[in-house]
Amino acid sequence: MNDTAFPTLRQMEVFRAIAVSHSFSVAAERLGVSQPSLSALVRKMEAALQLELFHRTTRRVELTEAGQLFLDRAAPCLAAAAALREDMNGFRVWQSGVVRVAAPPLLASAVLPRVIREFAVAAPGVQLEISDAGTADIIETVRSGHASFGIGTFPDDLPDLSSTVIMRDEAMLFCHRDHPAAAHRELGWADIVTLPQITLGQDSGLRTMVERGFAQAGHPLQPAFQVNQISTVLGMVAQNVGVAVLPAYARALIGHGPLVGVRLLAPVIVRNISLLHVSGRRMPPAVQTFADIIRRTIHERPSQDQCE
Repeated sequence: MNDTAFPTLRQMEVFRAIAVSHSFSVAAERLGVSQPSLSALVRKMEAALQLELFHRTTRRVELTEAGQLFLDRAAPCLAAAAALREDMNGFRVWQSGVVRVAAPPLLASAVLPRVIREFAVAAPGVQLEISDAGTADIIETVRSGHASFGIGTFPDDLPDLSSTVIMRDEAMLFCHRDHPAAAHRELGWADIVTLPQITLGQDSGLRTMVERGFAQAGHPLQPAFQVNQISTVLGMVAQNVGVAVLPAYARALIGHGPLVGVRLLAPVIVRNISLLHVSGRRMPPAVQTFADIIRRTIHERPSQDQCE
């Protein structure tokens, strides 16, 4: 291998995008480049290394053994490059620039609008970009530097990332105000076993929370409906099709509509809501301000009385 032809940072970013998505076309779309250009970059990279990095089939792209080794070794370099890029942006981001926030759809719709309104007053020259995504995508966008930080519930075993707990939130039952469950301020998980549950798919963090509550009560979850979008869950509950267990912060979306929140006991299922960022990276002033507003806003949730 010619050391002077070692893969560039751009080639390594392209390589990681393909490795994560298992697809040249998906990676090209995410990076905003044409697929032929992306393929040419990979060929040039493999030529420089004199190694094949991918097994290519018509349906899926998989890493070779050499490709997996390269991915493992390149991760710290890519994280350092993203941190450097972010730190340099930090010198100018308070007066102008972009703060990119990744959050799950329910939290993004229930909490972030109030935060955005207050942040616009505090930093009028800063552009906000909100990405509502699942937990796995949030982790990847933070790790790659495409998000300044993430908000949500995250696993503990993320050695290159740090999380700061900003609140603890508990599971609640949401139902239509005409549903019999709405007559109660509190119910046990065993009390709602026979109610038609509307849940998200099994790869959802919210689904995991619901399964944990029923399991601890000694009753496995048996959903009546499984959907992919939280808006579909809320819409179905609003039509009294069934009930749904969601985080308590979903109360912010109720307003004067037909939904009611009922506290769930035996057990009380509590989750940490955290800020996720790259370890060792200092947040620029604008990002820190946004994070501080989130902490303050998320603790100003509606009281239980406002939900009934």
